[in-house]
Amino acid sequence: MSEPTILVPSDKHLNNVGIKAIYNDTFGSYEQLEEIIIENAPVLETIDASAFAKLKKLKKIRVNKCKQLRRVIGTLLYNNSKLISLNLEDNALTEVPTLRMPEYQQDPIEEISFSYNQIQVLERRKFQHINAVNVILSHNRIKAVQDDVFAKCKFVKLDMSHNMELKQLPKDTFLNIDVLKKLDLSSTAISQLPTNGLKELETLVLESTYDLKKLPPILSFIALKKVQFTYAHHCCLFKHASREIVAIGQDYTENMRDIKSRVCGNYGQYERSHKRRHIDLSANPVTKRWQEFFDLFRNSEAEDQGDELIEVDDGLLEILPAFGDEDVGSTTYFNCTRNAVDKFYSSIQCSPLPDALNPCENVVGYQPLRYAIWFIWILAILGNIGVWIVLITLNQKRMRVHYFFMANLSTADLLTGVYLGLLAIEDVRTSNEYYNYAVEWQTGIGCQIAGFISVFASELSILSMFLIAFEMWYNVRYAFYGRRFKEYVAYIAMIFAYSFSLLVASLPLFGVSSYGGTSVCLPLTINTVTDKVFLIFGLVFNLFAFLSMVFCYASIVKMLLNPDQPSRPEDNAVIAKMALLIFTDMLCWFPTLFFGLTASLNVPLISISVAKIFLVFFYPINAFANPFLYVFFTKVVQNRFKPYLTNCLQRFSQTSVRERAYSSFLNFYHLHPPDSDRKLDEHQKLMQFTKRVHLDSSPRNSSVSTNQRTVTSILSAFLPRNSLIPKINSVHDDTSKSTETTDDTYYVTKNGKTFTVSNPRISTAPEMSDISENSVSEDQGLLRTSVEMPV
Repeated sequence: MSEPTILVPSDKHLNNVGIKAIYNDTFGSYEQLEEIIIENAPVLETIDASAFAKLKKLKKIRVNKCKQLRRVIGTLLYNNSKLISLNLEDNALTEVPTLRMPEYQQDPIEEISFSYNQIQVLERRKFQHINAVNVILSHNRIKAVQDDVFAKCKFVKLDMSHNMELKQLPKDTFLNIDVLKKLDLSSTAISQLPTNGLKELETLVLESTYDLKKLPPILSFIALKKVQFTYAHHCCLFKHASREIVAIGQDYTENMRDIKSRVCGNYGQYERSHKRRHIDLSANPVTKRWQEFFDLFRNSEAEDQGDELIEVDDGLLEILPAFGDEDVGSTTYFNCTRNAVDKFYSSIQCSPLPDALNPCENVVGYQPLRYAIWFIWILAILGNIGVWIVLITLNQKRMRVHYFFMANLSTADLLTGVYLGLLAIEDVRTSNEYYNYAVEWQTGIGCQIAGFISVFASELSILSMFLIAFEMWYNVRYAFYGRRFKEYVAYIAMIFAYSFSLLVASLPLFGVSSYGGTSVCLPLTINTVTDKVFLIFGLVFNLFAFLSMVFCYASIVKMLLNPDQPSRPEDNAVIAKMALLIFTDMLCWFPTLFFGLTASLNVPLISISVAKIFLVFFYPINAFANPFLYVFFTKVVQNRFKPYLTNCLQRFSQTSVRERAYSSFLNFYHLHPPDSDRKLDEHQKLMQFTKRVHLDSSPRNSSVSTNQRTVTSILSAFLPRNSLIPKINSVHDDTSKSTETTDDTYYVTKNGKTFTVSNPRISTAPEMSDISENSVSEDQGLLRTSVEMPV
């Protein structure tokens, strides 16, 4: 009778056991084990790695959901050459156990996972000679990574994602890892990506890595095939690869050589370049004409997108198609390396791709806009500062409410100029490299401030213009009843305007839409229903305010055109000014409201690139036009400051005449100096006269000398046309006699000879408009003041 066969289990599955520790001899009787699984051991605290040393056939170790397991003592993997999986997930490990493989071991382990633990530090040499396909350290609490953590390792994939407290990695973290093909650092707080050791990396995952705002040089990656970023602008780095290569190519010569070798192959490829004119026969002619118009604004410094490349083999050169009619400036060349680097980076699969709100372009966009925005924002700021100065000097009690509204409108318009100035400065700072600074700008405090200022200024501006129009309508409507817009009502209205503007501008700071969604820092992103409601409400409210303002002006015009009342010439001027106000407001607000509403309703008609044209040329129209329409071109301001300007011009003119006359005399005496060494010749004697004579009154055949006529001709050349010629009087050797001067004369003395010069008087006659404007009766002036003064 044969002896019974003893069955030795090949796997050990311990579930919900009460063991507190696994010692070195725990599995001494199970040397044939191939798989050990321990799950839900609530009191298991430690594992001795030597417990697996004698299990030569062991292929799988899995210890999961042991919430008290904090340490693994000893070294794992060294005595288990057949192990293909080490899974210690979802425990309470505070450190990574030491892992080491024999240097002679060639077979890799498929997976090493320590995810969902409490690991805080990756200490030195915790991974030694590890040859693994996939190493997972995700979902821990790793805060620091020490140097030389991975010593002489070979990983294909390394996952360190979801370590939210990981802020920094040493520059040589991945240096000692060979054949690393995929790296996942998603959901970490790193601000810099070390590139040493990532030369052969093929897949890079950096999703939800919000602090990584600037990438390393792209030439650090010579084998990259797929990359997943947090921000769309990072993908622009590969689109503008040629620009980056020119800037940093000298430092990465070897990497460039490797890329060319990989792309072109050992035997080379032959390429033919065609510059084609692509004709889209299906395009709408109207749309095509608009597109051609906007193409005029394209950046003149935009890089060449490269030729269309057709790759062929050596034996196929003779069958290349001939150039067609659409081939323009075609060039044939046989050098693959010409565009190899650009071609490599353009082939990388990158996400998220730039969208309609974030194209790969500068802050302002088209090149002409980058110059125009400087002129516009400077003029807007200076003009509105001028409004403040003018309003401070005006002191009219009846117009106090109106000036109060205009001061607030000027404040809003000045803030619009500040917003455009911030965009212009950022555009210069990041010129042609915005994709390198886009994340820093759009997620930084600067963009938040710019967006807040823009929305606040827009709301305050439209409300101020409505209140100005309403106040004018109210005063005209009830002028004959002696009623005017009250000051306290104006203060309450402006408090509401400021409160509403602050509320609307603050919502994107608290998650309702976002200022960082675009380079111009406007809340245009729609990710939730709340975002859409916010945008639609804001646009509809502004549309209502605009239509109400137009209604007020239209009502005033209707009252002025009342056939029951006699018309005045001044009415046409008032109507023209109101029409101009409505026209400029429509230019400013209609494009913004129309295209904004269509985009909010998921029917966008223009891209963000075209929208920037409206942002620069139409949006700030009110900011630099309002100071002139509401203040500088009004009769009140002109009548107030016209005397000052006239007086300044008179003084300047008198000073100019005096300086020219004085200069002419100096030049004359410099050319004809007196001679004291000899007696006066006849010419000098002819110049001696004691009577004041007007030079123009000398008859042609009188005894006035030739020199006297010379003086007349010199003065005539220096004085303005039709001006009076100065009088000349000479007193020979009479130095003791006192001479009186007036504002109309002054004297020039040279070697005892005194010349008297009379200044021409300049005066201006009053204009009839100035007289007639104040010649109306008090009752007629009441209505005129209500309508004309503000406009």
